[in-house]
Amino acid sequence: MRAFLETTRLERKSQAYEVLSELALRTLERVNQAQSTEFTAQNLKAGVAPDVTKDPSGWLSPLWAKLLALEPQWQEGLAETARTLGVEFIPKLGKHPGSPALYYLEAVSVPADAAPLSVTPAPAGGVHYTPEAVAAPAAWLSGALKSGVVRWTTGLRWTLLGGIVVVTLVALVFVWLMLYLGVRTTRPLSLADVLGIALGIAVIAGLASPYRFLNELFDLRIVLAPSVLTPISLDNVTLEMRRRDADDEVGELAFVRYTAVCPICDGQVLVDSGRSEFPGRLIGRCRRSAREHVFSFDHVSRIGVPLRDAMKGARA
Repeated sequence: MRAFLETTRLERKSQAYEVLSELALRTLERVNQAQSTEFTAQNLKAGVAPDVTKDPSGWLSPLWAKLLALEPQWQEGLAETARTLGVEFIPKLGKHPGSPALYYLEAVSVPADAAPLSVTPAPAGGVHYTPEAVAAPAAWLSGALKSGVVRWTTGLRWTLLGGIVVVTLVALVFVWLMLYLGVRTTRPLSLADVLGIALGIAVIAGLASPYRFLNELFDLRIVLAPSVLTPISLDNVTLEMRRRDADDEVGELAFVRYTAVCPICDGQVLVDSGRSEFPGRLIGRCRRSAREHVFSFDHVSRIGVPLRDAMKGARA
């Protein structure tokens, strides 16, 4: 848990994650001392918010509820971290009700389908990406997408593509009618005609992005998720089309945020677009030095190698 939190930097995100980090740290200390690894709310509050005057139980209760709600999103990342460390167990939140209630982490076996049986070690100077599932915002999305994963059927795929084609054709017909009726049959081109044509062109241009997005998702199976589909508090989220097994032709959509620790400056590496410098690629950029500390990104092996060194070597 400590390794997972340090890699993803989640312990800096909210007080709930500070509680989780404190619980993991205290558990590690107690294990090394062969002592009980169950803690009261007062124990955890003393390490996270000692100056808060609120009752320990009342202070911890909403934070603990938030952690329980977020716990499913960590499973893939925890399993990946466990495989990287060479262990077969991951931590799970536990609580014994009572007065006072006792909070703890228990070890459970890594699910067989949660991570590959082996993890490719990062090369010298490279990074190893840790995944974190992200729940989709859900204000207007379907109930299946609220959990962050939705079934992606062939029918849904062609329905969306067909809808885009229809809207594009309608926009083209609209532009053609404006030109034909406005110029050839009735009167000179007016300002209203120009504005109408500009609107039609804008609609077509606006559809170019969804076309490209869907094509990349179908062909490459991973893209950067549009900001309208991700929580406002999170950036650099990928949208993946995953198969559950080799025979699965339907697949699922998964929102995942990959992070790594920069081997150069210990900053956080996040997945970003390669833009014009690395066209057609997703890459890892360090938040401390986004121009220079740049790494490749492979969502299958979860490995990245330095791209600046590779470019220097190619030029040499």
